[in-house]
Amino acid sequence: LQYGLPVVVPNIGAFGERLIGRKFSRIINWDISFQRMSELWRQAIADFDGFFQQQNVDPMPDVSSETRVDHFYQDYYIRDSW
Repeated sequence: LQYGLPVVVPNIGAFGERLIGRKFSRIINWDISFQRMSELWRQAIADFDGFFQQQNVDPMPDVSSETRVDHFYQDYYIRDSW
C-alpha cells in the first residue's frame, strides 16, 4: 500500500478501511471460488484500468445469517493437529 502498487484484497479484516479512496485497489469476496478468481485475473490482464474501476464488494462480509457459537476460539478455531 505504501508504494501505491495495485492490490486485490479480501473483504475481511481492515483491508476495506485501508483502501477507501485508493486507486488501483479491488476488494473481492473472501470466499471467492477458484473459477471466479481466475476470471478476475483474466479481466485484469485484458483491461487493467477497467478491472480496477469495477465496483468493489462490500468491505464487510454479511454475517447476519451466521450462528454465534460460545467458546468458538477454544473449541473450534484452535486445532490440536497444529
